[in-house]
Amino acid sequence: MVNKKVQRKQSETGVDEASPAKLVHIITDLNGFGGTEATLYRYIKSSHLPCENHTVIVLKTAGDGDTIGAQIRRLGVNLIECNQQGGFFSIGLFQKIKKVMSSHQSSNLCCWLYHPCLLSFLLKPFLAKGTKITWHIRSLPFASLRSKPQRFIIQKILALVSRTPDAIVSNSFAARDAHQEIGFSLKNWQVIPNGLSTEQYSPENLSRQIIREELAIDEDATVLICVGRYVPEKGYASLFKALRILYSRLNAEQQSELIFVACGNNVTLENAEILKQFDNCFTANHVRLLGKRADIPKLLNIADISILSSISESFPNALIEAMATELACIATDVGDVKQVMDKQNWVVDKNDSTAMADKLEVMLSMPTKEREALGKQNRLRVVKRYSIDSMVESFDHVHGVTYG
Repeated sequence: MVNKKVQRKQSETGVDEASPAKLVHIITDLNGFGGTEATLYRYIKSSHLPCENHTVIVLKTAGDGDTIGAQIRRLGVNLIECNQQGGFFSIGLFQKIKKVMSSHQSSNLCCWLYHPCLLSFLLKPFLAKGTKITWHIRSLPFASLRSKPQRFIIQKILALVSRTPDAIVSNSFAARDAHQEIGFSLKNWQVIPNGLSTEQYSPENLSRQIIREELAIDEDATVLICVGRYVPEKGYASLFKALRILYSRLNAEQQSELIFVACGNNVTLENAEILKQFDNCFTANHVRLLGKRADIPKLLNIADISILSSISESFPNALIEAMATELACIATDVGDVKQVMDKQNWVVDKNDSTAMADKLEVMLSMPTKEREALGKQNRLRVVKRYSIDSMVESFDHVHGVTYG
């Protein structure tokens, strides 16, 4: 990445115009490996601003070890944990954020996800004049009050006040259009697709060999992989049904050569809900449920086919990560998936287990070289359209960072 001199745009906050911009980010939680958390980490790590010019306020916790929060802390970022319980904001939290904005002489507040966006609206009267507020909307809206009552109510409130932030950024056109339908203003709305490092996410034979050996997967086995935490939105129930259908169509030899790998929070054999769904499906020898993993770029290399089974998604990081690793991919039609893949014959309707099984069966029957060619095309598309540099420069522009 080319180094560029960073300058502050002129503002009304009294901050020295020649000094580098300082950004304060608010995010709900960093104790995990979610897509929004990963995007924030990638942005800070690759930003033209020095890491010390970013401050991250976590409403809950950052976690330890290899969580995204711990990784952000290791970048040298000033990370502040608030340890908030539940979904309500305390007076102490308001005071803490106001103090941070003042002490860091920041006139840029970046809010990631619904709760921080609402918090910024409530804080606005108490912030310095000219403070720029950006909302980062990273999901589709929730369809009903019953599914996630608190978030549903918050999104309704945000729709009413959606003209107040200086910018709203989503990672997909699908998210923008869906929010417009529930009353959000598009006045200051921008779409910035997710981006990643295609050096970090790339095909690598050594990782394939080492991790396959670690997981006791034969060199000649065909591996299907799904990356995503165990929540309804990720569509695991539909995926497991598709795998049962697929397995019933394969002969004994084909069954023996097939391995299913999945990872993410609560994606383990200790999860009773998952165990129930494996009845009459894969035997334990042909399943690897790995739980949380911090080595996704390396882990993806063990696979031959990546599956995205989500039933609700804006712009899936898991898809472009797999594509960048040169995997053949099958995905459900959620968010901007069709635009990302540009291969609609490998996209199926969400919750259509039979269609998913059909596509898997076709892809498994393809000659290896043909399947590998699909993977190479996938990587080329990500390199051209979803680079980390493009995402970072777009974010910097929205956040008021200019280059000299």
